[in-house]
Amino acid sequence: MGIQRITADARDIPIPDGSIDLALWSPPYYAMRMYGDSASEIGKPGAVEGYIAELVAAVDESMWKIRPGGSLFVNVQDRYVNRSRVRTSAHQPGMHSGRKEFAKKWKDAAAAGEVLTPNIAGLRERSLALIPERFALAVYEAGYWIKAHNIWSKPFGIPDPAARDRTVIRHESVLHISHGPDVDSYFEPGSLHSVVTFNPSPGEDGHPAPWPEELCEWIIEGWSKPGDSVLDAFGGSGVTARVADRMGREATTVDIYKWEDA
Repeated sequence: MGIQRITADARDIPIPDGSIDLALWSPPYYAMRMYGDSASEIGKPGAVEGYIAELVAAVDESMWKIRPGGSLFVNVQDRYVNRSRVRTSAHQPGMHSGRKEFAKKWKDAAAAGEVLTPNIAGLRERSLALIPERFALAVYEAGYWIKAHNIWSKPFGIPDPAARDRTVIRHESVLHISHGPDVDSYFEPGSLHSVVTFNPSPGEDGHPAPWPEELCEWIIEGWSKPGDSVLDAFGGSGVTARVADRMGREATTVDIYKWEDA
C-alpha cells in the first residue's frame, strides 16, 4: 500500500483531520531515553505533570486526525523514581553512533538537563511514578473514552538488579482511546482479552525495540480492515508503518527526527 513518512511534531501533524482510521503509537517513556537535541522532544527529565500534559496534547492531535468510530492505542510504561542519568537512545538506526555521552561527567549531564531526581520529578523516591494511571485519568478528563486498559506482558523483559525488595516489572500498558462509546472493530465479540503476551523483538539495528511487530499486528487486525489508514505519531524505527503496510493498510508514520535512510 505504501508508507508516508513525515518529519513533524506529534502535536502538530500536517495531514487532513478525519483522514485516519486507526492510530497506534509508543511515545518516549518518561525520563528513560533521549533521542536527539530538539527542545520539543517529549520524555526528557522534568516534572511528571509536564510529561503527562505533553502526551495529552499528542492525543488531542491524533484524535483530530482520527475519524469518528476510529481508535487510538497508546503504549506507556511506568518507572521507579530515583536519582538517575537519562542517556540518548540507539532506537533509531544510524542515530547517536559512538555513544559519546557515556564519557560525560555527572555534573555536566545534570547541567545539560539529562538527570532525573525525585525533586525534579515532584515524586517520592523509589516509588512508581504511576504514569499509566496519571495518563489514563488525564485523557478521560480531556473528554475522551478509555475503552480498555490492555496489558502487554513481557516474559523476557530487561533484567532489573535494583528489584531487591519488590517484583520486577514485566508488563506495559496499552490504552485504547476513542472519541465516544462506540468504535469499529473487526473481530468476534468477546474473543480478544485485555492481557497479551509478546516478547520484545530486536529492531533492524539489533536494539531491543519495545514495540514488537506481533503487538502491532494484534491491534491492526482487530481495529482496522485492509485499505484503512493507520497512523503512528511517534514513528521511531518505523515498526508500525512496516507492519501496517505489510497488512495492506495505508501507513503514515511521523517523527520529530528525520530517518537517515529516508
